[in-house]
Formats: sequence, C-alpha cells, structure tokens
Amino acid sequence: MSFVTGIGDWARRSLRFASMALFVTGIVLILVTGVSLVASLNADASDTLPEGRTGEEFSAEIAEIDSVTGFEQAVAEEIELNGLDGLELAVFVDDLMRKKFLHGYAEMSWHDNWVLAIVHRIVPDKEFMGYLDPHDVVRHDYGICNQQAILFQHLMSSLGFSVGSVRFSLPGLGHFASATKIDGEWYLFDSNFEPPYDRRDPAVLANLLKKDQRVISSLYGQEAAVAVHNGDITLSDIDQFPATRGRLVQRMSLALSRFAGLVITGIGYLLVRKTAIKQRHGDVAKEQPEL
Repeated sequence: MSFVTGIGDWARRSLRFASMALFVTGIVLILVTGVSLVASLNADASDTLPEGRTGEEFSAEIAEIDSVTGFEQAVAEEIELNGLDGLELAVFVDDLMRKKFLHGYAEMSWHDNWVLAIVHRIVPDKEFMGYLDPHDVVRHDYGICNQQAILFQHLMSSLGFSVGSVRFSLPGLGHFASATKIDGEWYLFDSNFEPPYDRRDPAVLANLLKKDQRVISSLYGQEAAVAVHNGDITLSDIDQFPATRGRLVQRMSLALSRFAGLVITGIGYLLVRKTAIKQRHGDVAKEQPEL
C-alpha cells in the first residue's frame, strides 16, 4: 500500500507543479500581450512611403481614402454623377486603385500579432505578416500585387461583379492580378504593375491565358515571355476570397495574441485550486486512521 500511496503522492505533486507552471505561463503571456498593446498604442501611425515603381499613377488625394467604406462612397458618387456601369465602372475602380497605392509590402508589426511574429521567425520564407484582409490593406498607401488585388476584388464583388484571380507562376515572375467578368467576357486588371494596355479589350486576358508571347512581352517584358514556356498563367478563385487559409491563420493567431494568456491563466488557476482541494482531502484521509 505504501508503494501505491507513494505513486499517488507523486502524481498529485506532478499535477500541482504542472498547474502552477500553466498558471505562471498564462501570467507571462498576459504581460506580453500588455506590452504589445502598449507598443501598438505608442507606434507611429504614419507610413513611410516606398519609392514604388517608375511611372506609377499615385495620387496623394486618393491615398487619403483609408477605409473600404470610403472607397465605396467614392464609387457611389461617381455612379451618381456620371452614371457609370459595366466596363466603365470597372475601369474607374481600377483607376482608383492605381492612384491609391505605390508598390510596397504592407505588413503588420510584431505588436499587432505577436503569435504570428513568432511563427514568422520560425518560418521566415512564408509571408505571414503581410495584410490579407481588404479592411487592413486599405489603411496603407502601398501594397504588393496580391494585396492590391484583394482590395480590388472585394470592391468589385460588392458592386455585384464576378471576379477571379490571375496567377503568374513563371521563373522570375511570381505575380497576382485580377479579372472581372462583364457581359460574358473576362477582362484583365492589374493595378500593381499598371502595364499599358487596353483594359476594355477582353482579348488581352484571353491571349494572356493562352501564353501568347507577344501579349506577355508587351505587358510584362521579354523575359516573362520567354519564361512562360516553363511556367503557367491561370484564372482561378472565381468569386472566392483568394487567400482564405492565410487570412484564417492571421485571425486565429490574433485571437491567441489577445486572449491566450487569459485562457491559460484561468485554466491554470482552476487546476491549482483543484489540486489544492485534493491535497487537503488526501491529508485528512491520512490523519483519520491515527484518530
């Protein structure tokens, strides 16, 4: 019996130690969350604009629009004033996008999501920290191709258009643009590269998807045209958010950043109390035979 009793005492001590460790870990995480929130409040909200690409159609006035609602209001005003619809409306939205953004990677700081920042340290080759939600993308005046495309597709979807993602998987050119379906035809829109082409011509996208070297060269350069033989250009994610898994990871890690400390501390506290109660009951049980 003494052996069994010893095992039981060891198990209770181990559980008590684990409970205390969990409680302390939760407290540490709460402190980390507090520090990150203070750092976030004290962070400089102003953006340092990147140089962008030569010839970008950037407008400081349009760049002041920093919300999806603001863009929707600007589009609604243009529709009311000039009666735009269909292809002309899509071109207008693309014009807004070109004037809103410079090319640059808009990414969150560690204090915005410290759990994701740790994951990014472990897997640095993945672009975990780049904003993927259109409501976050629009707060900045710069973004890379997928970020600008995410906002463009969100705006066009809200206007009732069918949208898709044009993905370039070429040696030397990993790129992301958008397509919009209007009157049965698909049209290319690339607010990031801003290549010179007739945005009102559906043949541009059709020939691009056929790997037409002449079209690819005119849009993205001769190197891309040569590389197309060893890569692919596809139209995908029709009427679907193009970065579902990435956005889910960001949202889940953000929830952990904000609430993991509280949850772990609560669990640790309950376990500490439970082990303390069991310890008292065990002590009482040991004393009873002696009485």
